[in-house]
Amino acid sequence: MTRTPNKDGYINVKDLRRLYHFNINAKNKSPLIPKEYSVMSSEYDPENDFMYVFAKIDENENGQMEYEESTHIFWIDLKNPEDRGIQYNQE
Repeated sequence: MTRTPNKDGYINVKDLRRLYHFNINAKNKSPLIPKEYSVMSSEYDPENDFMYVFAKIDENENGQMEYEESTHIFWIDLKNPEDRGIQYNQE
């Protein structure tokens, strides 16, 4: 059986959505958004070459994104993806 974040055994829309950065050889990956978040959408800022990622935190730790959970906005410098942080948190 497949191990999924919500432990139902299936990879589907109920699971948290992740976002990773891979090195040029596609061997090493690092998460761009912390693992307790689920990515909802993103917007590209062409003037600064930044990506803004809208994500919900899995507050009840059930492995599913839910409407009631807080939305946070992260930024990622696409020229240097290791340069990233949180822009806004709804707390």
